[in-house]
Amino acid sequence: MPPQLIGIIDDARREGIDTFTLEYSRSVVMASISSLSHATEIDFELKSGDEMFRFLIAGAPRGTAKQWSIQFSYGSSTYSLMIKRAGNNPKSRLQVKWAAVVGNDGA
Repeated sequence: MPPQLIGIIDDARREGIDTFTLEYSRSVVMASISSLSHATEIDFELKSGDEMFRFLIAGAPRGTAKQWSIQFSYGSSTYSLMIKRAGNNPKSRLQVKWAAVVGNDGA
């Protein structure tokens, strides 16, 4: 799990937002988090951005899938990510909706 994705999810969680977009923008990869009253954009170097894209796309059932989900654990929590790809290009914008998985620890 790329640490940059953990940071994006942590930022979104603090803002009460459950969706973000990830897209290539010239020489950076940009993460966008927004709500009705707040918007944040975070730019990542291409190497870090490519790492996030590879991680998210690796969960796709086939290379041209438009929507898929993956789960990952971080600390004591498990998260589910629903990923939507805007186009067929490997560098197409991704929309990521995240949610904490409840009840996986017996609670």
